[in-house]
Amino acid sequence: MNTLSVVIIGRNEESHIAKCIRSVLKDTADFRDCDIIYVDSASSDNTVHIAKQHPIRIIQLRPDWPLSSSAGRYLGFIHTSGEYVFFIDGDTIVYKQWLTRAVAFLSSQMGVGGVAGIVNELFIDSDGRIQGMKKNRYNQKENIEDARVFGGIALYRRKVLEEVNPFNPYVVATPELELSLRIRKAGYRLARIYEPMAITYAPQRETAGEIIRRARANLYSMGNTLHYCRRNGVFWRYVKERMGFVISYAAVLLVSSGIVVFSLVTKNSAMFYAWGTLIILFVLMHTIRKRSIKKVFISLFKRTVILYKTIESYVKTSVKDVDEFPKDVIIIQ
Repeated sequence: MNTLSVVIIGRNEESHIAKCIRSVLKDTADFRDCDIIYVDSASSDNTVHIAKQHPIRIIQLRPDWPLSSSAGRYLGFIHTSGEYVFFIDGDTIVYKQWLTRAVAFLSSQMGVGGVAGIVNELFIDSDGRIQGMKKNRYNQKENIEDARVFGGIALYRRKVLEEVNPFNPYVVATPELELSLRIRKAGYRLARIYEPMAITYAPQRETAGEIIRRARANLYSMGNTLHYCRRNGVFWRYVKERMGFVISYAAVLLVSSGIVVFSLVTKNSAMFYAWGTLIILFVLMHTIRKRSIKKVFISLFKRTVILYKTIESYVKTSVKDVDEFPKDVIIIQ
């Protein structure tokens, strides 16, 4: 068994994949037995061609498979054997010395199932131009903090993933939280240490275009995740930790719809006007807080899309066993 395996996932990442791989190669130079694999989700650009120029293994998912970040991580996991497994996205650069420090931390903390660090985020437009930056995305303050969930970038102990099962390839929305809940249910902690871990390149999330793109990619389909959480006994934990804003927004819409229908049926205009006034005050209050009415409407649009995709995916999801997921990947290199 190797000490460390690195699983890089990506799809159409020709602008970033070389930087990502080079950063991983630099950060793993001190590990003599490190295994690096890039898992490509049927890219249609030059991502694979660029990746092939580096001394790493490359496998590719077939285009007719159900593609997702969790599928890439799942197949990357079963094609590696490291005692510790680091998952990283193809649009990310890992900081030098992060893996050395992270492995040392996990090796000294046997009750910890995974560790992550500080993530800085660069926002880019469709042409790759940097539009802004968010430092310390997860707002870490302490040297060591217990974490409820990681993002897609983190180092895990293999034996823990083998015990609870790794990423579920059928979970398309918030797969990191679904995995984190299973790890915590098994009695392991997740930790975030105050060490620079990675820089990610990402589009601004709070735009109509990005919200639509993420919806089409099923990244808001949390009804799918709920089904698998119910099977794994973490349904209510997922509802508590992730679904609060969805439930509250659904409740507001139901109450509002009820008031409108009641007002129309009873011809009670006073109630209708009172409801309308409350809505206007709500919008004004959030406009002041966000300092932009555009941001308020984007927020409402996003909540509406998430609610719709959650309901739709809950109705449509047919739960499958992980063993049913295809494993005959294309071996590129």
